[in-house]
Amino acid sequence: KRGYTLAVVSNRDGRIESAFAHAGLTEYFEFFIDSFNVGIEKPDPGIFLLAAERALVAPEEAAYVGDLYAVDVLGAREAGLLPILYNPFDTKRDRDCLSIRSLNDLLTIA
Repeated sequence: KRGYTLAVVSNRDGRIESAFAHAGLTEYFEFFIDSFNVGIEKPDPGIFLLAAERALVAPEEAAYVGDLYAVDVLGAREAGLLPILYNPFDTKRDRDCLSIRSLNDLLTIA
């Protein structure tokens, strides 16, 4: 409703989109990038840049939410995206990035 493009970027085995389809969630995302299919794996900034390109936005206009600091936050930051750490149990308090406990928290950031 807010006009954002939502996508999934995952280090998987070529089946991330089918996993989301099985869960009935594909309708919520514009596209899926699976590292196995594109030959680039997080934290390589190239996979984040590919996502921004497919979303038709500049990297600095994109945010990336991930649960692994070394893979998701550092990779997204290096690519120029805004990194957001998904930290549902609030256990990673010493991290130098935005942190959310629930996906609903994204509504207060954007």
